[in-house]
Amino acid sequence: MTGSPGNQTDKDDKCPLTFYPCIFKDAGECTLGIPSQEVKPCMLGVAETLVKKEDLAALTKDAHENGYKALAIEYHHLRFNKADTIVELEHRYTQSLKKLTDTGQFLPLPFKGLREKSQHRASEFAKKYHCQRIFSKIGHEELGFPDNLLARIGTSFHAVCNQQQLPWIHENDMLVALGIEPISRKMYCEVPLLYNYKDIATSIHADDLLQFLPNELEFGKDIGDIGVHDMKRKAYSTHEEKGHKMQLAANVLGAEQSIGVKSKWFYIITSKRPRKAVVGRHRLPEYHIGKIAREGITVEDFHSLLVDTNKEQAQLLDDRVYWNSNKEKLTKKGICGNCFDKDTCNYVTGIMNENRQSMRETLEDTLDIVLPNKELPAQ
Repeated sequence: MTGSPGNQTDKDDKCPLTFYPCIFKDAGECTLGIPSQEVKPCMLGVAETLVKKEDLAALTKDAHENGYKALAIEYHHLRFNKADTIVELEHRYTQSLKKLTDTGQFLPLPFKGLREKSQHRASEFAKKYHCQRIFSKIGHEELGFPDNLLARIGTSFHAVCNQQQLPWIHENDMLVALGIEPISRKMYCEVPLLYNYKDIATSIHADDLLQFLPNELEFGKDIGDIGVHDMKRKAYSTHEEKGHKMQLAANVLGAEQSIGVKSKWFYIITSKRPRKAVVGRHRLPEYHIGKIAREGITVEDFHSLLVDTNKEQAQLLDDRVYWNSNKEKLTKKGICGNCFDKDTCNYVTGIMNENRQSMRETLEDTLDIVLPNKELPAQ
């Protein structure tokens, strides 16, 4: 197996994945090179195949300093069905998760995926400003700006938790505890989806596509109410941010439309690291679990946001004066100085003004930005 830790037997070697609950380690079987490594690869071998060594080291350091664990996606599914917490309903109502899971289970929702061109991506709705949403569609590396450290840590975090390069890894077997056969993460994690609303297309890659399946229905034959689980590195807060709700609303609507089913309810789940960092103490993630109505206020809010941001992004792209005015306003508010996209923004804005072009012309013509399966918003 490429990237495997090999057949090391030196007991002084310690697995760097100190933040990851490992089945082999918990069973006292970890030798950093178990005999069945090629048949049953441990997560270290998987991680070293998927992630650059320096990025994996950065993730290990970040998890140590901020005191969090990275859980296998299958482990999350066990927790959804075994633990108890508050399920947030719309209009400030709540429900017990345990009472909910007494009537059914949260299970993976396998789907092969759907790819088409789009103007927006679901993850952009977690960003507050329209200009930031535009830059979320553009690869920073394509313009000569490498991803910053936190972005690389986030990518490594997801690779460990919900990806696999082989048909089977031992974490897949954890799903047997829920009464179903093992399923490859490739079947329900990072699945491409599409949502069309009023001729506006949004592309989606759900971290964890799931369903709430009532006890009377059969897994593999029936489909329950659709849900998504999004893993965040950021710290837990008492109230879920509206941007995250909008991102997950896009996810569930896209899943429903792409798969071709109808849900009465949607389940939107985020997992985050514990709120207060305790150095060296790796702690389990905390959850926001929301249950929203298909015809409810959250879906209405998302549709309003989608139409609004499509219009605003189109104006920013086509009106150079409007772009500069927006940038000046955000700079005065202190937003631009701490923005993740500031280097890219300053670079392309400079070219735009030097050539007296619109931002759309700058990106598409002058810089020849290629947006795979993306089209910039237009009026």
